[in-house]
Amino acid sequence: LKQGAGRLIRDPADAGVLVICDNRLVTKPYAQTFLGSLPPMKRTRDVSEVEKFLANIEQTEHVTEE
Repeated sequence: LKQGAGRLIRDPADAGVLVICDNRLVTKPYAQTFLGSLPPMKRTRDVSEVEKFLANIEQTEHVTEE
């Protein structure tokens, strides 16, 4: 899990979304061990927040390409 997060964000300018679709990470006692191993990042269970984040990334990429 930690390796996957590291491959997503390799540079401070990188942006992305790590989606974990496993309910055990919010229901099992060992969940904090896994989540604690990840680099610092904003966490949410709200899909609309993710949609806004991705829309912002897309807008930013179009601005920097021009």
